Amino acid sequence: MEKHLRHHHHNLSGTTLFEVSWEVCNKVGGIYAVVSSKVLEVVEHFGDNYYLLGPDLGNNSDFIETDEECWNVIKPAIGAVNMLCRFGRWNIPGNPKAILVKFKDRYNEGQVLYELWNGYGVDSLSGGWDYVEPVLFSTACGEVISVICQELRKHSKKPKFLAHFHEWMCGAGIFNLRKLAPDVG
Repeated sequence: MEKHLRHHHHNLSGTTLFEVSWEVCNKVGGIYAVVSSKVLEVVEHFGDNYYLLGPDLGNNSDFIETDEECWNVIKPAIGAVNMLCRFGRWNIPGNPKAILVKFKDRYNEGQVLYELWNGYGVDSLSGGWDYVEPVLFSTACGEVISVICQELRKHSKKPKFLAHFHEWMCGAGIFNLRKLAPDVG
């Protein structure tokens, strides 16, 4: 029996999409190609309601810091929680908005790993820095997204939010976002 697959077109107007990847403005592996290749189409659907979040590594490739009006609402809210981010565009086709998140000194590493174990049964205590670093990054991204959503809610009627965390490297951010902003899909 043949199965017919139908594309479900959900109404995404008024929806803001956040996409979190270690490889936003940071070309290190396969996810870079995955993310950068679909940006044009995503920008077409979401327009200015599309934010990519990547790690602030100081020398991120293809990142252009901008002082655009679109950051005027978000920057003060991020600053108010002492979060350090750079705001700009990823210089690839589609020129999507990009937020680079400084995460290294944001949290107590042991506390974050303990909360992952205690709250979700994720055993990370034996993980090396190559594991811990993206956990801290994605945890910070969860916080950044929650702050942005809180701010955008003040300026929009019934806003909807979606967040996409790529691979295991960014999975920890989902837990933090669920705790801070449970209405984000």
